[in-house]
Amino acid sequence: MADRCREYLAEKIFRLRPPRYDERFGLWPGEVGLEMESWPVRPGESRTGIPGRVALHGEDSLAAALMPLIEREGWRAEFAEAGKNARDKSSQQKLMKIAIPNQTAMPDWVTFEPGGQIEFSSAPFPCLSEAIERMRLIDDKVKRHLRGFGIELVATGINPWYTPDEIGLQMSKPRYEAMNKFFSRIGPYGPRMMRQTCTVQVNLDFGASGDEMARRYALSLMLAPFAGATFANSPVVDRRVTGDKGFRSRVWLNLDPTRTGARDPGRILKRLDQDSCVEYYWEFVRNAKVVFVAAAGFAVPDNGLTWDQWMASPWMGVSPDMAAFETHLSLLFPEVRPRGFLELRSVDCQATPWMAAPAAFWTGLIYDPRARDEALALLEPLVAEPAGGGLELLLHKVPEGFKNLELAATSARLMEIAIEGLDRLPDCFRGAESDLVLRRFYEHFTARRRVPADDLLDAIGQKNGSAGGTDDKSLDLGLGTFAGLERKWSDLASGRDKKM
Repeated sequence: MADRCREYLAEKIFRLRPPRYDERFGLWPGEVGLEMESWPVRPGESRTGIPGRVALHGEDSLAAALMPLIEREGWRAEFAEAGKNARDKSSQQKLMKIAIPNQTAMPDWVTFEPGGQIEFSSAPFPCLSEAIERMRLIDDKVKRHLRGFGIELVATGINPWYTPDEIGLQMSKPRYEAMNKFFSRIGPYGPRMMRQTCTVQVNLDFGASGDEMARRYALSLMLAPFAGATFANSPVVDRRVTGDKGFRSRVWLNLDPTRTGARDPGRILKRLDQDSCVEYYWEFVRNAKVVFVAAAGFAVPDNGLTWDQWMASPWMGVSPDMAAFETHLSLLFPEVRPRGFLELRSVDCQATPWMAAPAAFWTGLIYDPRARDEALALLEPLVAEPAGGGLELLLHKVPEGFKNLELAATSARLMEIAIEGLDRLPDCFRGAESDLVLRRFYEHFTARRRVPADDLLDAIGQKNGSAGGTDDKSLDLGLGTFAGLERKWSDLASGRDKKM
């Protein structure tokens, strides 16, 4: 079984960029996919100004509101019950995902997270600007439609208004119920991860050679703490100021450490080939705990069963097969998750004006060879043991944003390298104003040792960002505050503020 698993990693998880891309797009560096989550809420339903919750399923729900848009646009809805059609009201209660056709061979998707977060995932596009334009198009279309049903979408790294218990488990699939049981055993951060967090993820390919794959993978791992701090946007949770700038990162740091985080990629850099990437990840995979066993009725092991242990001995009479291995891989949440491409997971969700900035940051650093090698040279001494304390120690500094001066200074230099790298990429990667947005983000935030959470704290009346009470009613958490901040950011990101 171990040999089959390792072979699967080599063939499916660490595969080189498909030749069709090079044949069609010549010297372009690779495909780009984007994923963005946000919160559906209703304005004005609380005397405190806190927006009202929106259920995922049921009457007057997000799913019900989306159905007219699905039918009008000709999108394909998928439901939990087999054989239900889009006009059957009973099936609307179990809407699971929506396929959206586009000009590529793969559709875009709208899916839902356990806390009712709505997520748009683009197909892989040939260049950054096309992926950004597609995300903006669908985001705008969905937002405009939902406003007609009294629903607004807000993008922030963590839900600032409602506790995990108040949100509830909105997805009733056996998978999510088992995950909820597993993570709840760890402590309060498990339900927070599933029900409160939102992220923007960037998907980049591995390149055309083993050497390129190793350099891209190693650098993406090293960048995790700096990206997380730079885009920290989650200072408020449960209606209180936490004292953190990136509380979402705090949540991930307090989950099962066998399936999260990032480890020193030094062994990858020593060999710079595909096998070194596979071996690095295989060690992580086999030592990660098993969340549930689907063949045993989604039972959750209570003995800390690892994949290695399960391969060695059946559990509840069940031995793992390749379907179980694929499930195991899907339940691993490292900062960088290889999935046949690099899924970059370290960043808090950003408001619409800045949603292109993380993608431009990652792409400029990883896809431009000169920027990549410069960043590797900068970071390797910092993330290796013992010189810089190690990558995991740096990750533990992320929730504080730029309080750590070394993290702030290195992040600023990385942003400068990213801007320079993006400038050297083909024109299609700099379209959709991605280069302008990245520069304006740097000028407004990173160069001033600020992160988006600082602006949010200012807007809600907490300029010092110190921890508040359990339910601080002095905070201005109404949707008007978030809308005003987004208008300000829109002017900054577009350069309109300099024209006024």
